Amino acid sequence: MTKILYLHGFASSADSTKADLTKSFIEKKTKKTKILIPDLDNDIEVAFYQIENIISEESITAFIGSS
Repeated sequence: MTKILYLHGFASSADSTKADLTKSFIEKKTKKTKILIPDLDNDIEVAFYQIENIISEESITAFIGSS
C-alpha cells in the first residue's frame, strides 16, 4: 500500500479544506493509497518530533506539503 504523509502549513490544521479535498481526491483515484494527515503542533520542535515519529512508524512512500 502506498502511504502519503500530508504536512499542513504553519498555524493550519489537519481539518483544513485543502487537506480534506486532497485526501478525498486521492482516495477516489485509488483504493491502494492511504493518506496520513496529522494535526501538527505550532511549536516547530514538537512538529518535527511528531513527523519523525510518523516516519519511523509508517512506511511513507511520498510527502505532500501545503503552505
